[in-house]
Parts: sequence; C-alpha cells; structure tokens
Amino acid sequence: RFTGGQSITVPAAGPLRLVPSSGLTISAWIKVDAAQDATIAALEDAGRVLALGLRGTSLHARFAGGGAPVEIVQAEGGIAPGTWHHVAVRAAEGRIALLLDGAEVGAAPAS
Repeated sequence: RFTGGQSITVPAAGPLRLVPSSGLTISAWIKVDAAQDATIAALEDAGRVLALGLRGTSLHARFAGGGAPVEIVQAEGGIAPGTWHHVAVRAAEGRIALLLDGAEVGAAPAS
C-alpha cells in the first residue's frame, strides 16, 4: 500500500521510452482521502516529460518535449475523495489527452 510518501522509479528503456510518434498512455487506479497536490506517475526520457497528477481534487497532466510545455487541468472537483477512479494521460498524434473514468476531460496540442 502506498501512503503518498513513497515512489517507484523505473528506467525509461525499451517500450517505456517516450516517443511521441508512437504514442504512450500512463494510467492508474487511485483513491484519495482528501484534496492534495501530488504526482501520480511520470515518465522522463531524453529531456521529455509526461506526467499525471492531482491539484486539489482536479486531475492534472503535463508534457514537456521539443516545443513549449503543455499543461491541462481538469475542472475542480473531478476526483471525489473516498472513491476509486481510473485516471490516465495519453500522448499521441500531436496532442495530449487527460482521461477520468474512461472519459476525456481535457486535451491540448503538443509537440
């Protein structure tokens, strides 16, 4: 059980490389007890970063690569404390998308 103070580090190798032309999705099941600012998961590879996190009770995604950094923040209140949620960020085809419980809740162009 993760209590919010631990992390797992896995090297970006093989299929875990961040190659925008082939696409990548980071997803997790989360259940939070209260609003918080936290990184859920992030992949850093060769100067590129794709991250998924929380800001309060809003889902947050960030992509930094060849162009200007892109951030997406879902409207406040999307993550209900005490409830399980499937969260994801997808980078593919020149855009990043933020997903909550299978529905896209934000997207932006990214290069």
